[in-house]
Amino acid sequence: MKRYLFTFILVFCIGNLFGQTIIDLKPGGGVRSKTADDYRKEEPGLAEKIRLDSIQYNDNLIRALNALHRDSLNEAEHLLNEALKLRPSATSNYIVHHYLGRIAMARGNYRKAISTFTNMLRDWPENREARFDRASCYLEIKNAQAALEDCEIIFKGELSKEERIKALFLRSACHTESRHPEKAKIDLEEILSLDANNTSALLLLPLAYDQMGQPIEALNRLNLFVASHPQSIEGLIARAEMEDRQNMRELARADYDKAISISENDPSLYAKRGLLLLRMNLPQQAEKDIKKAISLGYPPEALLPYLNKKRP
Repeated sequence: MKRYLFTFILVFCIGNLFGQTIIDLKPGGGVRSKTADDYRKEEPGLAEKIRLDSIQYNDNLIRALNALHRDSLNEAEHLLNEALKLRPSATSNYIVHHYLGRIAMARGNYRKAISTFTNMLRDWPENREARFDRASCYLEIKNAQAALEDCEIIFKGELSKEERIKALFLRSACHTESRHPEKAKIDLEEILSLDANNTSALLLLPLAYDQMGQPIEALNRLNLFVASHPQSIEGLIARAEMEDRQNMRELARADYDKAISISENDPSLYAKRGLLLLRMNLPQQAEKDIKKAISLGYPPEALLPYLNKKRP
């Protein structure tokens, strides 16, 4: 969540310039948008009531951002919902809804996030970030077609270079999920035409070739990547997994050895190498790696079933 925290702080800070909400304390009253008539009234204390309401709204938003910075999702969610109650028609509420959607994303509640973003996009259909986030959530629940539809809407807008690269990555993931690696390849190649040294695209492109039934080309590209990025854990893992699939398990083991020498406290590396060693029929060495992975914090339930097996 932290990477999202400060994108809209400026809008929050100036939100009270664009419209107010007042609390009607009379019988049957409630929270409502302020109208021109409210400005004309000379009811004693009305101006102070409006001012305090705006202060409380902005205070909730600031406190919510601070809570997100501390990764206190429950507190942030409560404060954001309270802000909506105070000013349900505030111009900046689309940001509040966006953060609530992202909190649901952070919790892995993708369907709730999708519902939040969908409601938001009904009122603010041009909000590109919400559409990006909804597409990502659709991918998480394996609804690639819905994600692709959001991507195509994004591409209809005028995009900066960075936004286009982001959209191309998202669309390539949709094509991969839909088992259209040839389309994913086209998007990844466009990314590289915009940013020749984009390491993510350089790593994903060989996987597209592999899914297209071109394993030799895929492995050659990974060899080039690792040669250019010898300290890349991601590159070593990608090549090891591809070597494993192509029954080049000694080479895969060597790649895991190198990755572990670079990041010796990464439990996932020991888990991956342990499972590879089982496939190589080396149970004693595999058991050592699996126990090491668990000791470093890898979920034991994911590995313990393999300890008494010769092969996974």
